[in-house]
Amino acid sequence: MSDAQVNIIAVIIAAAIYFGLGWLWYSPKMFGAAWLKEVGLKELKKDKTSLVGEALIGLIIASVLALFMGMTHSVSTLGGFKIGFLSWLGFVASTHLSGVLWGRKTLTMFYISSGFLLTAYLLMGMVIGLIS
Repeated sequence: MSDAQVNIIAVIIAAAIYFGLGWLWYSPKMFGAAWLKEVGLKELKKDKTSLVGEALIGLIIASVLALFMGMTHSVSTLGGFKIGFLSWLGFVASTHLSGVLWGRKTLTMFYISSGFLLTAYLLMGMVIGLIS
C-alpha cells in the first residue's frame, strides 16, 4: 500500500465534524423535514445503534480521506479541499446520481444527501489538512 502517515487526532476531529454537520443538516431547521418527506417518514427515531453506526461511518470516511491525502502528498487545507471534492465527485455524486437514474430517487433527495456529503467531505479534508 503506502507509507502515508495518518494523524489520528485530525481523523477524530474530522469524524466529529461529520457527525455534528449531519445532526445540523438533517435537523428540522435545515433539510430534515424535506428529507423525511422524500423518504416517506413522518418522524425519525434516533436509536443508539444508528448513532453509533453513523459515528463509525464518519471515522471511516475521515480515515480514508487522510490516507488519500497522505498518498497524494496533499496534506494541506487546499489539498484536503481538493481530495474531499474529488472523493465526493468520484464516489458519492456518481453513485447517488445513479440512484436518481435507476432507483427512482428524486433530485431533491440527491441534492439533500449528496449536498450533505459534499459539505462534509470538504470540511473534513480541510480540517485534516489543517491539523496534520
